[in-house]
Amino acid sequence: YYSLNNGSSADASGNNYNATSSATTSVNNRLNQANSAFSFNGTSSNVTIAAPTGQTILGNGQNKSISLWFKRSSLTSKGMLVSYQQASPGSWNPLAYIGSDGILRGWMYQGGGAPWTSNIIIDTNWHHLALVYTTNTQTAFLDGNQVATLSGTLIPGASNMVLIGSGHANAIPGISSAGNQPFSGFIDEVRFYNAALTLTEINAIRRSPFLITNQPQNQSICLGGTVN
Repeated sequence: YYSLNNGSSADASGNNYNATSSATTSVNNRLNQANSAFSFNGTSSNVTIAAPTGQTILGNGQNKSISLWFKRSSLTSKGMLVSYQQASPGSWNPLAYIGSDGILRGWMYQGGGAPWTSNIIIDTNWHHLALVYTTNTQTAFLDGNQVATLSGTLIPGASNMVLIGSGHANAIPGISSAGNQPFSGFIDEVRFYNAALTLTEINAIRRSPFLITNQPQNQSICLGGTVN
């Protein structure tokens, strides 16, 4: 879980998948809270998450989800919101990206190179994106509405890096050139789950400005007393 608060790309979940940020700056988030989101410059900015030795981030097993907030810096902004690849580009998946036409697309490798497409031109407002993966289906939810689905057996492989705000790509729909595809805009609250989120859970994340990291302990109190 990457809150991206106060310039930090630490893993707030406690699982120690800490990230390294490059050329990002802190900006206000969707709630107008200062220093609570990252700005990506469209050229050199990225957040790199490297899995601990011997582990992968999205590989192995099924039922996974990704949640994040994003905002384009202009109506011409494009690039990768989140991608998944080996340490050196080659085996890669553009999990979600905005093409030069402004349309949101993406995929986790399913035996072919055709991405899901939302057919929605993204404006310059904040939007919530949730990507949900099961054994043979990947689904994209934008602002709590399902906007795309793609069938095919998921083969995430042994990739060990996730890039936020950047990623390598060959020529694919909406991207005409090969190479690095940095995003120009703002990203916040990036979360990875070892579960396929339901729409109810997605909307709970989308509507909540906070995250419970430790469950409250049971307490007993006399009638009329105060509990914190």
